Amino acid sequence: MSTLKSFLRVHIPLVNRFGSTVLQLRSFSSKMKFDKCSTTSGSISADCLAKWNADFQSDKKNILAANSVCQSDVADVLINRNAVVLHTDAGFNTRMSYDEAKVTDQKSTGRCWLFAATNIYRLRFIKKFNLEDNFELSQSYLFFWDKLEKSNYFLENIIQTRNEPLESRIVHHLLSTPINDGGQYDMFVNIIEKYGIVPKSAFPETKHSCNSRRLNDLIIAKLREFAMELRDCSGDVQKLKDAQMTVIYRIMVIFFGVPPSKFTWGFRDKKEKQYFEHTVSPHEFATKFVAFDTGDMISLISDPRNEYYKLYTVEYLGNIVGGNPVRYVNVPIDELSKYAAKTIAGGDPVWFGCDVGKHFSRDLHIMDLEIFDYNLVFGTELAQNREQRLRYGQSLMTHAMVLNAFHGDAEKVTRWRVENSWGDKANKGFATMTHEWFKQYVYQVVVNKSVLPSKITDVLSQTPIAFPAWDPMGSLA
Repeated sequence: MSTLKSFLRVHIPLVNRFGSTVLQLRSFSSKMKFDKCSTTSGSISADCLAKWNADFQSDKKNILAANSVCQSDVADVLINRNAVVLHTDAGFNTRMSYDEAKVTDQKSTGRCWLFAATNIYRLRFIKKFNLEDNFELSQSYLFFWDKLEKSNYFLENIIQTRNEPLESRIVHHLLSTPINDGGQYDMFVNIIEKYGIVPKSAFPETKHSCNSRRLNDLIIAKLREFAMELRDCSGDVQKLKDAQMTVIYRIMVIFFGVPPSKFTWGFRDKKEKQYFEHTVSPHEFATKFVAFDTGDMISLISDPRNEYYKLYTVEYLGNIVGGNPVRYVNVPIDELSKYAAKTIAGGDPVWFGCDVGKHFSRDLHIMDLEIFDYNLVFGTELAQNREQRLRYGQSLMTHAMVLNAFHGDAEKVTRWRVENSWGDKANKGFATMTHEWFKQYVYQVVVNKSVLPSKITDVLSQTPIAFPAWDPMGSLA
């Protein structure tokens, strides 16, 4: 408190007519000496506060920056117009032959990984059956089964770790987030293989498939309660878990409705105007109509902390007990880019995972390391490199989207076109990404093994090296 009083005695708060407070030194402050400013004792002294404020006030640019940021969204103040101009009407010389479909919207959920995956396959479906561009596969159908299976997966992990101390790091990790909306491509494959898929018309959205907060709040509360019961149980834990899962299923059906076991799908060919109707199961629809090639897809990551051309997995990461584990082949970032570009050049879009919150203008849908000028406004840069950000918790995978075009060639891409799933308000739902941004913040791409050399595909025969559950490569898009 004494430090605060000393600081206040040195400064006069002046409140302007807009209501912002400006701290201005007394007239004698320019004559003051600040030789005693030091934080070696561990605390911040009044001398330090006075010196820092004098330094701040001595540069009029700081005052301008403060006035601007206090009254505006900082993202608007940081915008670098030169970078914006470079993205205006930016073209792409390599794009898929068919890439135009109505942009989707995941609404207030973390289902980006499911939207990115279904957006890839619906393009093939639209082209194959000559459908209107607003056709969608049911993301809520996949979401239902993912939530149910993740709940079971969590409870099984609790059973496996019930002899660990409650305060252990792994139990703490499991209880911190029993389930969430995010996922990985291999988890998408698991759902398709077990439950198939349906068109959106057969299992449309509900209020809570579009806004999952209250659903998650309830299920997470019950799962933590169930975890306590399982850890305290002296009897048959599997019998207890069965009763618990009955409750979870009931909650899910109340929020979503019952997923169909069979459905009748009717569609009209937009060219021939003929109407077709088929009664099928979700599995039949997935195999006969959508023709998923999930078994041929490989997840490549680029993690500079760890050895390249090795197979990795993550402990306790998954959604279906007994399903495919999440597996990654680690490659240098240039190879991640090269095989993504080769896939697009071959006519297919690419599912990818990135840290979307960095150097990204949501309003303009631009991903560019130069889009925000931190040095101009704050007098400092963000200096960590890719590896350092991963090691110090400053970056991880937060979002999945689709790459469907690029400019340049496979060996030297300059920019990418990105299909997002946040609706069409910003740039019609598509983003432009510089290749420099790709090299810093794209962590994963999923490509068909047919575009990869044996040096990479042979890695799949290795025994995977397991990252701990809390590793950034275990984050969910």
